[in-house]
Amino acid sequence: MRSVALVLLVACGSTPAVVSIDDASIADAGMDVHKQPPPELDSSVPPVTGPDKLSDTGLYSDFAMRTLAPGVIAYAPRYELWSDGATKTRYLLLPQALKVDTSTMDGWVFPVGTKAWKEFRAGGKLVETRLLWKKTDVAWFEVAYLWNADGSDAIATPLGQKAALGTTHDVPSQTDCNSCHQNVSDTLIGVSAVQLSNGGAGLLTTLGSQGRLTKVPSGEFEVPGQGNVKDALAYLHANCGHCHNDNSKLAMQTALRLNVASTDTTPADTGAYKTSFGLVMKHVIPPNVTIAVVPGNPDMSGVWVRMMHRHDGWEMPPLATNAIDPTGVATIKAWIASLP
Repeated sequence: MRSVALVLLVACGSTPAVVSIDDASIADAGMDVHKQPPPELDSSVPPVTGPDKLSDTGLYSDFAMRTLAPGVIAYAPRYELWSDGATKTRYLLLPQALKVDTSTMDGWVFPVGTKAWKEFRAGGKLVETRLLWKKTDVAWFEVAYLWNADGSDAIATPLGQKAALGTTHDVPSQTDCNSCHQNVSDTLIGVSAVQLSNGGAGLLTTLGSQGRLTKVPSGEFEVPGQGNVKDALAYLHANCGHCHNDNSKLAMQTALRLNVASTDTTPADTGAYKTSFGLVMKHVIPPNVTIAVVPGNPDMSGVWVRMMHRHDGWEMPPLATNAIDPTGVATIKAWIASLP
């Protein structure tokens, strides 16, 4: 294994504009009023292998004492992905003397040897720790390790596990992991310019000062807007933007973009404002919801309506959650209702 030296913690006033139809064939042929499942993603399992046990991944130097290995430190994205209320702790490792390629500020490329772990506790119980490990220029090892009931170790679980350890938490399969992580520029979600900014004192600044970025920004980045507008854009970025972005496998299937770019300085600059208002979706959500966002009307806005679904083919996100996020749905509903 490569030696490491560092692991890193870490007023809306615009008038909405109606944008073009999401799928030209829908406009030509008329709306399909029958329920259809969301489009399938290319979710092939990466052709790489890794350790069978968490204790062999390099996260801890003393596994029994949970002492982090040299260079490993906890980090956190500024805006959290909803995971049914689970408590998460994240760890990031960069290989010694190598830099993250930040020449594209919203599309970081990580050096070979980068590792990221994410630990999940459901109802206070330690359930799983996921590993993403960049083993070659093009291949990441992606797997979840299910903890033994006695906490002695965690075992690679490539097929996943429903209701793990008697909780309501589902451990994802490798296919499920890849279905989400294939939709960003280089696999890691949340290790990015916007997510590592924090009012000028975030990990982004630390990385720049330590010479770990090929291009150092002049400052940190903020999600634009104030109050509920900012909260809504941040929520969409963290929970939807990793699929609805220009690098995603979905980019050719839908015009919807819900990520926030480092260059966005006003709400009107964001993908949510540019692409969602009046956007005709590919499918009709029963009984008759056809538009992504209808300003002033959450009940007719597919972005919000799909957040209210689970396990019926209409849920968003389509993976990794069994429960509706009450704070998230309230935030997005209030934002849509406030739009002129």
